[in-house]
Amino acid sequence: MYVEDLAEYLQANLTTTKKQFTHGRQRIQLTLFCQLTIFSENRPLTLFKLRYRDIIVILLRDPNSGPRRILIEFTCEFTKQFLGVKDAIKFVLPEIIFDPSLVFSPHVFLLGLVFADKAFAAPNLRSATQLSGLDIRPGYQQLELLFKPSMLDVPIFRKSVKTRYGYEISPYEPLTYPTLLSLMKVIGLILGLLEPTRPYCLRYNAANEFNKSGDVTDALQNIMLQHASVDTFVKHYLPRRSGDIRAIVSGYESQKDLMRAASRMTRWIDPSRPHTLTVEQSQSVDNDRRLRRLLALRAKWNRRYKGAATKQPEYQRLGSAIVNLRQRLRAALFRQLRDKWDTEHPVNEFELQLAGLKFCDDSGTGVPIIDEMAPNAEALGGDGYDLAGYDRGRGVLPAQCRNRRRRCLLPLPRRRSCCHATWEAVYAESEFDDVEGD
Repeated sequence: MYVEDLAEYLQANLTTTKKQFTHGRQRIQLTLFCQLTIFSENRPLTLFKLRYRDIIVILLRDPNSGPRRILIEFTCEFTKQFLGVKDAIKFVLPEIIFDPSLVFSPHVFLLGLVFADKAFAAPNLRSATQLSGLDIRPGYQQLELLFKPSMLDVPIFRKSVKTRYGYEISPYEPLTYPTLLSLMKVIGLILGLLEPTRPYCLRYNAANEFNKSGDVTDALQNIMLQHASVDTFVKHYLPRRSGDIRAIVSGYESQKDLMRAASRMTRWIDPSRPHTLTVEQSQSVDNDRRLRRLLALRAKWNRRYKGAATKQPEYQRLGSAIVNLRQRLRAALFRQLRDKWDTEHPVNEFELQLAGLKFCDDSGTGVPIIDEMAPNAEALGGDGYDLAGYDRGRGVLPAQCRNRRRRCLLPLPRRRSCCHATWEAVYAESEFDDVEGD
């Protein structure tokens, strides 16, 4: 995933209304996680354990007499310990003045989370407006913004938990990898990407960009990637894709921009590609022969025990089998629909164009900005970006994310567990590769 791909991905994450998060902070956390991963090439599990004590926020004097810069330094201590404990690496992210897009500014989203947590030690520092008005005393080169001692061991990325009042952000529990992986995949599907998006896509791209840079030596690259030798990069990270071989052999100038565009994930973007099953499609899997037999066995148990079946271990095992089979059927149906779309859609495009259809000016590859969107979301979906997220059709500032309590979209319906003594024989027939109808 190149930086250009990530720009469209983050824009979709911040503006889409097709995915609703359990808490508005999750949208901001996902954006910040992608930024830190692609800029530092860290392993995902390392960033999940990032705490306030691992971050330093500094107001630094510009040596070229420019405005004061916000400098973020973070150290990842919980790294992979294969072949022994490795030295911690400090990553430095200077603020870019007049950055054309705030969607790539980790300062905006990190400081938004810091203000939401009220983590600064200075009790009166509560907003970004106050931060922009700070200055550095004459004779000094920096002003460090310290955090409260009580916040030092609090993770930056935290999970949402369900309470009696709705969903809230846990004060101490870190975000889990399966949760973030699920969020990344859903946003990628909504954007219309063909390949699944996962955290390691960002690490692979960052590693390749560092390898191409003349400012990064092989030794520094191994330290940043925490590899014993460059052989690991060659074996697992270097893309198996040639360059502009015709230009190289013929002595022409290489078409670098075109070759880069040919290898981007957004090359295969299709906003119309199905990204989820409809209610009717989701319910249609109940017509599968194997699932109907399991449901019939569950009904027998209900009639036999008349309300006491849920206490039987075999009944519970059958319930789990029904849930698992239903999910597998839905996943297979979803893959089938996407494969059918990718096969038929290009042919339909050819036929429509040969019939004289002309495209409108809007390419349709971006996230649509509808009238019902809040002003913050509309600003994020345009050419500029604002310090805002978007959740459930209402604008959400990062400092207000803690007040958002929402249920997630696209849940997989789960039914109560149930079973029959001979369910194993039925479930053994349910190993399948494709969806089988009646």
